[in-house]
Amino acid sequence: MIVAWTTTAIGSSSTSKILPPYLRRSKTIEELIPWLYLRGISTGDFGEALGGLLGEGAAGLSASTVVRLKQAWEEEHRTWSKRELAGKHYVYLWADGIHSNVRLTDERACMLVIMGATADGKKELVAVHDGERESEQSWTEVLVDLKARGLTIAPKLVVADGALGFWKASAKVWPTARGQRCWVHKTANVLNKCPKSMHPKIKASLTEIWNAETREDAEAAMTLFKSSYGAKYPKAVECLLKDREAMLAFYDFPAEHWRHLRTTNPTRIHLRDDPAANQPDQRRRIPSRRPRHGLQARQVGREDLGEAKRPRTPRRRHPRSPVQGRHQGRRVTSPGIPSTALGNTSRPRDERPPSVCLTRRAMRR
Repeated sequence: MIVAWTTTAIGSSSTSKILPPYLRRSKTIEELIPWLYLRGISTGDFGEALGGLLGEGAAGLSASTVVRLKQAWEEEHRTWSKRELAGKHYVYLWADGIHSNVRLTDERACMLVIMGATADGKKELVAVHDGERESEQSWTEVLVDLKARGLTIAPKLVVADGALGFWKASAKVWPTARGQRCWVHKTANVLNKCPKSMHPKIKASLTEIWNAETREDAEAAMTLFKSSYGAKYPKAVECLLKDREAMLAFYDFPAEHWRHLRTTNPTRIHLRDDPAANQPDQRRRIPSRRPRHGLQARQVGREDLGEAKRPRTPRRRHPRSPVQGRHQGRRVTSPGIPSTALGNTSRPRDERPPSVCLTRRAMRR
């Protein structure tokens, strides 16, 4: 794990850049421990990690203490997951599968997250369950459980990535709910089917679609996208058009809600992933140009610092000889005296401009 430190002034204390802003303002260590746990820190390493982040005074946290806290959090989650939802009505729902750095098997753990917005505009966390992101069965279990606890009124619109198993599950549990595909995920999928050199141009064209003032303008922009790129990148165009109706569903709702309904951002809490390079002295950090999702912190990648990018020692220039021009038996002209032009060679000698023609043999004399 990489921890970057910064000092605001001479003599001031250093602070850790790895922590999100809300955790740097936290007054309780209990808010920091779950975050570190999701980062993949083992229980035996918490003391050292907290000591490095918060100072020597916080390094005395034992592994058994972390285990007890973890058990308490699990009990709180079980109680929260069984709460009654009778009378609840969410106008909008967002669903996504969020991966953490905790590895119980060869694959990273995945949390199935559902957020909801009530009629008065309040956003609430509805469900958090472990499961498989693309599994219809996993999402069906989550939705059936919500309905069994009283969430019987179907939402007006659900927003999710097209690759989720959520859609088949939602069609069974809430058949009347409309669907909106996430534009962030769709943009990434379309760009994956195009050469990187075209990414800026194609991304700008996609932005014109979902950022259009009206649905009619969005439809026209989508048609233009097809005519512009259909011949060269048919798979990219097909990826977009197969969900044409679901990509523009948000236009049928109040305009002030559009920016919330185009993506699954409310469910996204990405933890920054900045692994150490194998050779830190040979690699440098470069900003990531991949599409960002939700509250994801700024990502950085690693780029090899090849020979072509190493700083080169400037070549030493030797002072020029007072006699400048051609060498090795060719014409050399002294400074201040114009040289003989090629066009002047046909003129009589007395009409030629004065010049000094030297050879290397003459120079040695």
